[in-house]
Amino acid sequence: MVRNDASRAHGECMPRAMIGLEMDFEAIEEALDVPKYGLTGLARLLPGHRARSEQTKIIMDLMNRRAALVREIHEMPKGANWIATHSASD
Repeated sequence: MVRNDASRAHGECMPRAMIGLEMDFEAIEEALDVPKYGLTGLARLLPGHRARSEQTKIIMDLMNRRAALVREIHEMPKGANWIATHSASD
């Protein structure tokens, strides 16, 4: 029961709707570290118990948001490749 209460409280701290709005890459990284390195009660569920877990949905949302932020960091402005290849005066 304690594990379920801890997982529920963790889920309420970062609602899934807010994950997609988060712009702080470090906050996403820290949230992903909680199931791995956080309190025992918040540890990721064992395989076979993850499929219907709200925690798994939160972790997937966090991983997707992290991937989107990485893409944004590495995104080049439109036309940057053309300007680098050709002179700006053309």
